[in-house]
Amino acid sequence: MAIVHPDTVREMSVKEIDEELASLRAQLAAERAIESTGGSMERKVQIREIKRAIARLLTIRKQKTDKGEVKEVQ
Repeated sequence: MAIVHPDTVREMSVKEIDEELASLRAQLAAERAIESTGGSMERKVQIREIKRAIARLLTIRKQKTDKGEVKEVQ
């Protein structure tokens, strides 16, 4: 899952967001490894989409924790 819609993320709990972040970070590492061995332009586009999805998740996670929806973030 590379494209993440903000409305979908806002419905998720912080724990679900953390799980999705871990999944996307693992996917990003795999894509970077493939790209480093001579990947195509499609890999670069995929890497960019994953990075943007991670940024969206982190932004919404920060907004949720700042609102006080979660008292303690680990």
